[in-house]
Amino acid sequence: MKSAHQARIDEKKTALELNIESREKVFDSLKGNKFTLLKAESKLTNKQKLKLDKIREASPLLGIMHSLKEEFRDLFDKSEDSGTGILGLLDWLAKAEPYYQKSVKTIKRWFGEVAGYFERKTTNGVVEGINNKLKLIKRAGVWMREIFVILKLELYFLGIIILS
Repeated sequence: MKSAHQARIDEKKTALELNIESREKVFDSLKGNKFTLLKAESKLTNKQKLKLDKIREASPLLGIMHSLKEEFRDLFDKSEDSGTGILGLLDWLAKAEPYYQKSVKTIKRWFGEVAGYFERKTTNGVVEGINNKLKLIKRAGVWMREIFVILKLELYFLGIIILS
């Protein structure tokens, strides 16, 4: 998948091949603007909107990718029913495939689950959060077991306990 972040990096690499004046224009537009690209366009300040316009002018590819990201966000925020939501998602997938190949492939693989959002307006975010916390506890448990082994060995070498 070519994410907006990766596209930003690619644009910097491409800028290195340009003449100095063009290079400065692209670098200046990208420098420090990661969150301008990631943030919802409706929540941008006037200053951030000007930065976004500068980015779009310097890098048409990032402009297209940002527009697709906003369209995707609006699709989920503004769809009234499951029919229009699913049709809109199918249209978006067709438009986005040249730019977001891996994301489109993943959405197609999980299409039933993704389309389910339009019916119930619910996500599995809570379940994913719980799974993440369980994995974190599990990882922490590995370290705890090692700490207990080290303590047990130290107590053994100090002659406080006898290992059986």
